[in-house]
Amino acid sequence: MNVKLPLIITSASVAALMGATAQAATVGAALDYAQDIDIIGLFTGSGVGTGSGSFDTNGELTVASEVATSIPALGLPGTVTASSVYSGSIVGNLWTYSGTSQTTFAGCTGNGALCSNVTLGTGALSTGNAVFTLDILTGGSWFTSSTIATISTLNVDHSLAVAAVPVPAAAWLFGSALLGLAGVARKRKA
Repeated sequence: MNVKLPLIITSASVAALMGATAQAATVGAALDYAQDIDIIGLFTGSGVGTGSGSFDTNGELTVASEVATSIPALGLPGTVTASSVYSGSIVGNLWTYSGTSQTTFAGCTGNGALCSNVTLGTGALSTGNAVFTLDILTGGSWFTSSTIATISTLNVDHSLAVAAVPVPAAAWLFGSALLGLAGVARKRKA
């Protein structure tokens, strides 16, 4: 009996899986995500979120953030951790939103009244939102507005910007070593 067939099938499965994974590879620059929230209505408040964003070859923009929210009428502040996936398409360096997004809430800490209104897990698909365009290399900004339980409006300014890349300690050490060698070479010439 030939036992090579399962190996061939397994190899083909791995190749297909690698091909599917390659289709969703990250494209563009590493981007920092920020949001500024204004809550208007029966409950008023504000919030600030920070995180990261990335585009993939399937045309999806994924932003992950941690949002610190303050609603004075409810007392204590709260922090919500979430990730949103915006569907769109990429042409050249430009990504255009299709109007469809979905948010997954991973956690909520702090104010019990705030967290009791945050359902963990993936929320309903949101459609019909205003279309906007971003540069996959430099980012950009957009605005969303949504109603919370028919009593308040959540206005959010979103932005993506190129992530600051810190200079690693090894680069500083290497730079100082080069300066030292230059000094030694100069001293030898004198």
